[in-house]
Amino acid sequence: MRRLVVTVICVALFAALWASPADAAFEVRASDLYLEEADGSPANLAGSHPFAAVTVFKTKTFLGEDGLAHLSGALKDLRVTTPPGLVGIPTATPRCSGADFANINKNIEPPLPHCSDDTVIGYVTATPSFFPLEPGRVDGASASALYNLQPPPGAAAKFGFVALGVPVTLDATLTEKPPYRVLVSGLNLPQPLLIYGSSATFWGNPTAVVHDSLRGSCLKEELAPDGSPQSKGFQCPVTPGTPETAFLTLPRACTGPLETEFLADSWEEPSTQVLTTSVTHDDAEPPNPIGFEGCEDLEFDPGLQAGLSGTAGESPSGLDFALSMEDEGISNPAQRAQSDLKKVVATLPQGVTLNPSAANGLAGCTTAEFEAEALKSLPGENCPEAAKVGTVKIKSPLVDEELEGSLFVAQPDDPATSTAHAENPFDSFLAVYLVIRSKKLGVIIKQAGEVEADPTTGQLTTTFDETPQLPFSHLEAHFRSGPRAPLVSPRGCGTYVAEAVQTPWANPEEPVTTTAAFEVATGPDGGPCLGDQAPLAPDLSAGTESSKAGAYSPFNLRITRNDGEQELTSFSATLPKGLTGKLAGVERCPDAAIQTARTKTGREELAAPSCPAGSQIGHVLAGAGVGPVLTYVKGNIYLAGPYGGDPFSVVVITPGVSGPFDVGNIVIREGLTLDPTTAEVQIDSSHADPIPRILKGIPLRLRDLRISTDRPNFILNPTGCEPGSIRAQVGGAGPLQLTSSSIAALTEHFQASDCSDLPFKPKLAFSLKGDMKRAGNPAFRAQLTARPGDSNIGRVAVVLPRSEFISPLHINNPCTRPQFAAHACPKGSILGHARAFTPLLDQPLEGPVYFRSNGGEGGRELPDIVADLNGEVHIILVGFVDAVQHKGSEVSRTRNIFEAVPDAPVTKFVLSLKGGKQGVLENSRNLCSHPQKADVRMMGQNGKRHDFQPVIKTSCKKHKKKHR
Repeated sequence: MRRLVVTVICVALFAALWASPADAAFEVRASDLYLEEADGSPANLAGSHPFAAVTVFKTKTFLGEDGLAHLSGALKDLRVTTPPGLVGIPTATPRCSGADFANINKNIEPPLPHCSDDTVIGYVTATPSFFPLEPGRVDGASASALYNLQPPPGAAAKFGFVALGVPVTLDATLTEKPPYRVLVSGLNLPQPLLIYGSSATFWGNPTAVVHDSLRGSCLKEELAPDGSPQSKGFQCPVTPGTPETAFLTLPRACTGPLETEFLADSWEEPSTQVLTTSVTHDDAEPPNPIGFEGCEDLEFDPGLQAGLSGTAGESPSGLDFALSMEDEGISNPAQRAQSDLKKVVATLPQGVTLNPSAANGLAGCTTAEFEAEALKSLPGENCPEAAKVGTVKIKSPLVDEELEGSLFVAQPDDPATSTAHAENPFDSFLAVYLVIRSKKLGVIIKQAGEVEADPTTGQLTTTFDETPQLPFSHLEAHFRSGPRAPLVSPRGCGTYVAEAVQTPWANPEEPVTTTAAFEVATGPDGGPCLGDQAPLAPDLSAGTESSKAGAYSPFNLRITRNDGEQELTSFSATLPKGLTGKLAGVERCPDAAIQTARTKTGREELAAPSCPAGSQIGHVLAGAGVGPVLTYVKGNIYLAGPYGGDPFSVVVITPGVSGPFDVGNIVIREGLTLDPTTAEVQIDSSHADPIPRILKGIPLRLRDLRISTDRPNFILNPTGCEPGSIRAQVGGAGPLQLTSSSIAALTEHFQASDCSDLPFKPKLAFSLKGDMKRAGNPAFRAQLTARPGDSNIGRVAVVLPRSEFISPLHINNPCTRPQFAAHACPKGSILGHARAFTPLLDQPLEGPVYFRSNGGEGGRELPDIVADLNGEVHIILVGFVDAVQHKGSEVSRTRNIFEAVPDAPVTKFVLSLKGGKQGVLENSRNLCSHPQKADVRMMGQNGKRHDFQPVIKTSCKKHKKKHR
């Protein structure tokens, strides 16, 4: 609590000797607060110490059937709430103990407690009524000393007086809601007599000599004819050496007139409360409202201190942030107090940003929970303990002990809610709550602050506005340190300056800017200072969970980096030969669904994923933050359609939800394709969404990226056990304040196992159809079939019978390689058609078969036979054509070798070559004279061989046997 208000309460004591008529409700005739100077003029100089504050309270009377005046009710409870900014120092005088105050000496007139005159803080006048009054008549008005008492737990101050031998006490504390005004309460007031009216006078400087004649035992019980207090004729000075301390201080804001609220109820009707409001005014007729003045002369000299919890750069960090305002004028009766702080806008230096590591396990405090925080609330009863990120301590000249409180993270605004301020008072993404509570003093102060994070740099600015008009000498906020500290220190070594723009209540148009500097002296973990250029040195680990050849197994890939290194911005990869995925039966996530995911909140995505479940092929786990502990968020990987020229794409949708924060969905789409000659799977980032580095002003600092393609029966291991590698390219960029960027090429060894366990025995059948005569050009058909579970085919060499050779007419018009690359081969180069069936795809691949020039590559003279297979993917199958002498024969035979067949399962492959005028083959003899055989040599990806000589079927007519 900052200022204890001295409220002058008119306490009306009750003794209901005569009951009021049932229809006469309890009413208040007058309730006023006067702030006076010594000459009786109004006290209205802002920040000054008035001579006295006087409250007057009178109960309304009514005329009974007996013709006499009766009270409308006996006062039970009275609560007086003083104007904002009117404060007092309860320790301005010594305090009388409760025991001494209760020990009333009734052998003297008037009866007095055993309290020292040093504890007197003013006086009370009361007008009791022992009998019903004649109209307009008042009897028995008396004066009593007002003592400063030792407060009980739950009150900041306690005052007491003795009226006609009866002790009456009043407790003072702060209201529990803004603008945090002083509340003086007299509850369950005693009932030995009726009080018609009373007034209480609190001295602004209780120890001043001017009050010696009316202090305590010097005060005469009877009032003067004009109703003023009288002295017994001698002086009652305070003990020598007692310092003069101002008790009352007027508001430091030039607003007004200010209101005082009186809330009262009666013993007859305790459930019915009567509220009256009075405006601060003088006692002239008519009353003149008082507005405070002279604010332009009030000093305002705030100080600022700020420092991180450590001196290491780019590390988790707490923060100590302190505001100070030393003000001698608040307690010195000869001076005026400084202005209170109305608003503070604190900006941390660029480079100090929020730490994603703090989000894991963090909770948010909602507006309702914050508003429910009360003086008697238990820890975690309203704002959850998991939302607490720091502590706050306040020293105030008004109280003699330090006040303590907590700092909570406010629940971020949810764009899906239409109710204003449902999550926090600012409808902002970032906000904090300050809750100061002292059950001993009966004080709770709550303040909400809006936090803004620059969307480009992450620089933080926090604003607290409309702070209470309660003076403090020192306010210190401490944000926790440790691995999950809420902040990240700047990267580089050097001096960094925090700034606070502080606005006074007295002169809001004249804010004061203060600064505080702190140092960063080392790099992370006390290492060397980080330079302007950050290295890019991520680590890669990848592989299938089971390396068994030809088996399905989840595939996992992980990329990590260290603090101080470049942040990850892109990722592409090429899987080893034969490591592929089964796309058959997998749905595709529609483009519209992907776009919808970009517009949804993370929580909406968690509740209802945008892509269909049938398109999900895996999961992703991303760890962000600095230091040894990261915050991890989960996402899903989906298969989608064509993207950026690639036949497929993968979409990673990661709901950015951690703790109370929801930064939306992180949607990254990358192309997915196959190398057309090797069938290597490629994740293509050339048109991909970049990995975001900052969202809603929070630098993500991605440190750990784990990709798991774990759809059942999706990732298929190779059937070859030759060593291979997983190759990745990772793009990086320097921290947000730097511009350096580069690409890191990473490799990870990969090798399947147990390849020799796979059998290998495919079938290959040939047929010729058409003109079987010598010089004829028959059509040719080859059909390969493979068994499930066998090793995939690695190499195929077919030597045709010597009856078949390449027709010279077709060799002269092959498709050139540039024409082939441009899909502009001449029709004359088309030899036929091919179809390939694989369990990995929903539809077979098919396309034309060309003669394509090889440019003499490998010393080959004949063009290559190339099957250009299209469909869901594009595969180019190249066969080398040459002539060989077979088994010592001098006659050359035509040979076709498919040297590099992709390591992928093919259940059936059909190659059809044209016949007739467009036929590529020519007969050197009549094919019907005797059977034709081809020589086939196959090798599996696992190295096993399978050689055989199938008979080539022909279209020759069979001769019927002659019968006798």
